[in-house]
Amino acid sequence: MKKLLLAVLIMGSLFFLINLSASDEVEISNDSSWYVFYPDCPWAESELVNVYGINLGIPVTDKVKNVYGLNLGLIVCNTNNVYGVQMSPIVNNSKNVEGFDLALINNTNNSVTGVQLGLINSVNGSSNALQLGVINSVNNDASICQLGVVANSVNNDINGFQMALINSVNNNANGLQIAAINSVNNKFSGLQIGIINRTSSGYGIQFGLINVIEDSRIPFMPLINFSF
Repeated sequence: MKKLLLAVLIMGSLFFLINLSASDEVEISNDSSWYVFYPDCPWAESELVNVYGINLGIPVTDKVKNVYGLNLGLIVCNTNNVYGVQMSPIVNNSKNVEGFDLALINNTNNSVTGVQLGLINSVNGSSNALQLGVINSVNNDASICQLGVVANSVNNDINGFQMALINSVNNNANGLQIAAINSVNNKFSGLQIGIINRTSSGYGIQFGLINVIEDSRIPFMPLINFSF
C-alpha cells in the first residue's frame, strides 16, 4: 500500500510539472530550479533554469543553465554545464561536462571530465577524459586517454595514452602513443610505437620503421631509437 501511494505521488508530481511548464500563465523566474523532471521545450520561458534530475529537450535542450542528472535531447543538446549524463542522437554542445557525453558529435567549449563517446569529439579547452571516437581533438591540455579510428589531436600537452591512425601533439607528450604516424612537436617522454615516430626531443623509446628524435645524437634510426 505504501509503495502504491509513493508511486501515485511521484506520477502526480510529474504530471504537475509538465502542466505547469506548458501553461501560458506561468512564467519561470531566471533563478528557478526544477527537481525530478523538466520539459525543455519551446514554450518554456526561462533561459537560466537549474535542473536536478531529468532534463528532456523537445526537440532541443537550450533553456537550461545547469543539469545535475540526465540531460536528454531528442535531436540536440545545447546546455551550459552538465554534471551527470548527456545524450542526443546528433550533437551535444556544452560549456563544461563532468560525466558521460554521448552523441554523433560532442563539442565542449571549456572542459570535460569523464567520458566522451561519438564519431567526433572536440574540446576547446582542457580534457580530463576518455575520448572514444573516429576523430578526437583537444585544443588545450589532455590527460587519461584518446582512442580514435582516424586521428587524435592535442594542441598543447598530453599525459596519458593515444591510439589511432594518426596521433598529433603540438607541444609535450608523456605516456604511450600507438599509431601509424606519431608526431610530437616538442618533447616526448615514454614509448612510441608506429610506422613513423617523430619528436623534437625525447626521453624514451621509439619502435617503428622510421624513428626520428631531432635533437638526439642519433636523430634517425630504423626499427628502434631511444634517448635518455
